[in-house]
Amino acid sequence: MGDISGKCSLVIKGNDYLDFKSIDNNIGMMPSKKYKKGGAFSTLAPNAIPRDIWIYDSNIGQDGNVNMALDVLLDKLKGSKNFIRDLSITSDICIRCFVQSDLAQIGFDLSPYVINGLTNLNVRVEISILSWGQVEMD
Repeated sequence: MGDISGKCSLVIKGNDYLDFKSIDNNIGMMPSKKYKKGGAFSTLAPNAIPRDIWIYDSNIGQDGNVNMALDVLLDKLKGSKNFIRDLSITSDICIRCFVQSDLAQIGFDLSPYVINGLTNLNVRVEISILSWGQVEMD
């Protein structure tokens, strides 16, 4: 599993405007990134950002345990479940897992606890996997 890296994130995209201060206060965490509508993601991607975005990342540890990163993220969000549900009426909210590996074959499992936590949060889950396609040699 040590060949896996990445992050699991709470991503909130406003349909137009997000009240960042309200999100910070109600979720109780400072975002890893936030982007304002009309700004740019970077000088390499200068196109205007179409809407406000708030992101909190939970990094996948050196052990490559995706389930643990989700577990940590969901534990932090437990007290914010109602706020997230209410905000999802006017915003696009998801849990995004980005998983990367040097090896061609990637696999991970989700515990019943994590599946239940995702279900209770009632938001979409996006999973993105990037494999560099190498073969492990003994």
